[in-house]
Amino acid sequence: MAAVACAVAGRHARHRATAWWRGGVTAMRRAGVIVALGTLLGILGAVATASPAFARGPKWQFMPEAPTFTVPADSCGFEIQGTNLVHNVFVKTLKAADGSTIKLFTGVSKISLTANGKTITATTSGPVKEIDFPGGSTTFLEKGDVPTVLMPAQQALFGCLACSCLRAR
Repeated sequence: MAAVACAVAGRHARHRATAWWRGGVTAMRRAGVIVALGTLLGILGAVATASPAFARGPKWQFMPEAPTFTVPADSCGFEIQGTNLVHNVFVKTLKAADGSTIKLFTGVSKISLTANGKTITATTSGPVKEIDFPGGSTTFLEKGDVPTVLMPAQQALFGCLACSCLRAR
């Protein structure tokens, strides 16, 4: 009977050791999976919160804007209250060999303009290229819908209203 008990005890002892070892492997696998998923979530969080300017490449900067703005009456004949509904515009500034400063604008902006009891909403998409020459003149190359404020001399030259949303190609 003693030999049978020892054989049974030995068998259970081996089983307990094997079960413990298998449980250890399972626990290690679980820990590995948890660490891997945690790392993956951390990387996903870092990518999701990275600046959109990062995705555009080097030297792109977010262009901050006030949530509201006012166009004075002396440029349009009446005061215009503006609200930036969506503003996701980025700018990249470059220097040309001749001393000109080139600013590249990209992104999207949605604005609301209110004057004389009426409101219009415009989505402006750009892109816009502004070239500031050393002599003081500026050239704008624009695509898409672009809000524009024209001075009186420019109004006469182009035949446009002082405040316009132009579609540029």
